[in-house]
This record gives sequence, structure tokens and C-alpha cells, in this order.
Amino acid sequence: YLSIWIGFALYAMLICITAFGVARDEIINLGWATHASIEGYFSIFGSIVLCIGVLSALFSGINGFFITTSKIFERLSITCFIPATLIKQNRFNVSYRVVYVIGFISCVMVIFGRESLLYIVDMSCVGIIVGFLYVSIISLLLKQRERQRISISSLLALGLSIIFGLLIFVPFSPAALKLPSIIALAIWVLAGILLFARARRNASI
Repeated sequence: YLSIWIGFALYAMLICITAFGVARDEIINLGWATHASIEGYFSIFGSIVLCIGVLSALFSGINGFFITTSKIFERLSITCFIPATLIKQNRFNVSYRVVYVIGFISCVMVIFGRESLLYIVDMSCVGIIVGFLYVSIISLLLKQRERQRISISSLLALGLSIIFGLLIFVPFSPAALKLPSIIALAIWVLAGILLFARARRNASI
């Protein structure tokens, strides 16, 4: 929990520094408003610290992405969604084939430009929201079944899931999904349905 609150505080500080250091009319014309604001307050030293922090966040995000995705692939293999040969491990107990596949797909996606990556990120937000909503509902149902007192955090998580879901799907919302993201999401859902049907058929054989 501490790391989450620290991250929240750092992001809030960056937003405040940007808001106080750059005029509203200038933000559109700046390539990186946060950097311009920090450089104005802390000169070149602030720029170096900011770049180191962003680079560290980038590396940790890539590392976390590979770890999380490989674990998801392992779980999909266990439940017969994908071939078991894909998660063959090396002597370091790492599913190296999954790493190769993820790395190849990531390199190919870069060719399509920044805009296509934003569409994928928007589509991924839906999965995060759905997962968060699912866990929140399960938590409430378990507490109700065990006749425990429903915690405020569970209700808050459920409310936030619904709010963020509306922000994504309501057409007039500033965070609404764009048409390419909707098309990619529909293809992804269809692929999931096909994989689920295939897994059920293999399990019944």
C-alpha cells in the first residue's frame, strides 16, 4: 500500500508543478510541459532528476509488463487456452518462448507509430476496469455470503470501477474510446470467445 500512496503523491506533485509552472496557453505549444516547468524551477539539475525518474519508470514498466504477461500466458496454458509448448521453461525457470513472442510483438507494434500504441493502451484500460470491477463484486459477494460487514473500501472500489467504466464508454466523455480502439476491442473479445470455446472443447474431450 505504501508504494501506491507514494506513486500517487509523486504524480500529484508533478501535476501541481506543471500547473503552477506553465501558463495554460503555453501548454499546447510545449512538447513536454512538465519538463519545462521543472527546468524553470530547478534548472538543469531538476531536468536530470526528472529524466532519470522517467527512465527508471520506463524500465520498471517494461520489466513488469514482461513478468505479468508471461504469468498470464502460463495460466492460459494451464487452462488449455494456448499450447503448453509455448511456456517451456529454461534452466532459470523462465518461459523464454513467451518472452520472445512478447518482445517480437512489441517491436512490430512500434512500426505502426505512437497513435496505434495509444489505441492499444485505451483498449487495455477496458480490461483493467473490468478486472477491477470483477474483483470488487466478488469481494462484496464473499462478504455477504460469510455474513461479514461490508467494508468501505469494497464499496469505494465498486464505485470507482463504475465511474471509470462510464468515462470509457459514454460517447460524450473526454476519455471515451475512439473508433480504432473499439474495433481492436471487438476483435480482442472475439478472439477471447474463440479461445474459450476451444478450451471448453478440449476439456470435454
